[in-house]
Amino acid sequence: MDDIIDRLLAATAATGGGAKGRGRQAGATTAAPKRPAMVKVGEGSYGEAWRLGGNGGSNSRGGGVGGAAGGNGNSSSSSTNIVIKVVPIEGDMIFNNAPQKTAVDVMSEALANGTLSSLADGPVPGYERCTSVAAAVRNGSGEAGVGDEQLRANWTAGFVRTHAISVCRGPYSRDLVKAWERWDKQHDSENEPVSQLPPDQLYWIIAMDDSGTDLEKYVMESWDQLRSVLLQTAVSLAVAEAEVTFEHRDLHWGNVLVRRAEGRLDCGPDGWLGARLRGRNLRVATCGVASTIIDFTNSRLVTQDGLLLFFDLNQDPEVFEGPKGEVQFDTYRWMRSTVDDDWSSFCPATNCLWISYLAEVLCKRFGCGGSRAGCLRLSTVQKRQLREFRKRAVEYGSCGDLIWDELFKGLLQADG
Repeated sequence: MDDIIDRLLAATAATGGGAKGRGRQAGATTAAPKRPAMVKVGEGSYGEAWRLGGNGGSNSRGGGVGGAAGGNGNSSSSSTNIVIKVVPIEGDMIFNNAPQKTAVDVMSEALANGTLSSLADGPVPGYERCTSVAAAVRNGSGEAGVGDEQLRANWTAGFVRTHAISVCRGPYSRDLVKAWERWDKQHDSENEPVSQLPPDQLYWIIAMDDSGTDLEKYVMESWDQLRSVLLQTAVSLAVAEAEVTFEHRDLHWGNVLVRRAEGRLDCGPDGWLGARLRGRNLRVATCGVASTIIDFTNSRLVTQDGLLLFFDLNQDPEVFEGPKGEVQFDTYRWMRSTVDDDWSSFCPATNCLWISYLAEVLCKRFGCGGSRAGCLRLSTVQKRQLREFRKRAVEYGSCGDLIWDELFKGLLQADG
């Protein structure tokens, strides 16, 4: 068991996933450092998601969840909020109606997080004024002395930035149990109480940027914002397809986060996001919002070291048994047909299936508008454009082709 955990942490370090380490055992006598308050912000069958930040902090003893988890994440700025995903692993206890994940299970996700996070890396050697590829892309190949030959061929900041991955053992701290109970009262949690987990439970913990609100809940203000979010998501997928032969394979609208564009690493003062695809600088109009892709549990990619990562979805047959006519479950079935049951193969067309899905659910959500002032309400013409795009999207072989679709006219610029 210890050997597996060590391999998990070593794998994380190898992909640039940030700080790593083992947390202290529960019952340690040394007080953990004071930390900011943590608030539950989400959940899934995997476990819980917490936001680190807010007013005040707590002085927790012990190295369980909520104490010192080992390894400190380095934020890109002091104002960056951090979300911490906490997953119980390696236990015999059935939790949230499912067996706990093993260390081997989460090792693949740790590698995927590090690999995709690193697509936003890229200092340009010898150019002090341009400290990152993002700056170079924003400036263009002829400015600040940065030429195309100094830039990575493929670059995007459209995947969630991972700061630290760790493991720890021990009980949830009292303040986190109370925070979980507050969430339950407000949202009627579908998960079992974290207080029911044993005091010697082992956890996998990953600290990531807080990248906003999921697409299901985000209130779009304009037709151009909706188009931009679809395009930004497709551009991120296209870059990852080209760089690490990536397929997401579960890009439902809970796995696309949206926030205001100001302050994003790749956002220039003119309101355009920079990216680079196969050696070409791209600029995407944000229309005020920025999208980020998360959750790579089912994803397929090849790491920079040549390691193939994928999850055989045939081991989870329930995803294919959902109601026919429900677009998310239909997409799983179409994806299975596209890969011809070979989940190790590279079939970037699956990414296009998920962009088509996103177009459909957004059309349904904003087709009727909303009661909130300023909420987008699609016109009949716009709904028709989205549904026509959805049909075209499934015909593309990759997002590298899809991003040039007529739906995105006026939102995408490229060099050359």
